[in-house]
Amino acid sequence: MSGQLFTKKRHQYSPTKLATALAMVKTGAMSKNKASKMYSIPRTTLTDKLSGRTAEGVVRPGPSTVITSAEEDVLVLYSILMASIGYPLTRNELLNEVNVIMILTAVRISFKNNEPVKDWLYVFKRRHPELRECQAMALGHQRAIVNKAMIDGLFAGLFDYLAKRNTRSRGSCRKWCSSRI
Repeated sequence: MSGQLFTKKRHQYSPTKLATALAMVKTGAMSKNKASKMYSIPRTTLTDKLSGRTAEGVVRPGPSTVITSAEEDVLVLYSILMASIGYPLTRNELLNEVNVIMILTAVRISFKNNEPVKDWLYVFKRRHPELRECQAMALGHQRAIVNKAMIDGLFAGLFDYLAKRNTRSRGSCRKWCSSRI
């Protein structure tokens, strides 16, 4: 038997419809029943939102996420950046980054050993399909050879980047770097 027979359709309404229906019921322009039928929102959802059992702005079912959505967005951007420079994060490194975020923000979640588990990672990757697992590629013999011209080119690019960010830093950075080389 297919598992599709017993699945529920969730949230066939938009947040704006929900807000409009709640406003109509709060002002007394409509009853809960009429607003439910007119905006295709379950009456129990309207009742829960009006009584305060669930927050009005929240439309995602289930428990709240371990870290905030803003922190998750930063983590996704960090993961993409690390992959773009040739150092993709492994599962354990990503879980360690989440653990660091939880420690810094003093989030208390009852994970085993106070670390996020692989189930959390699975759900996180489902929320962010732009992330995918990949391994760092080993450098070939020709790319692994480093010479002075390559290093000079690297520093030239760094100087140009710093000059664009702050025009005063170009001279002082060049002096500092040349004294260190």
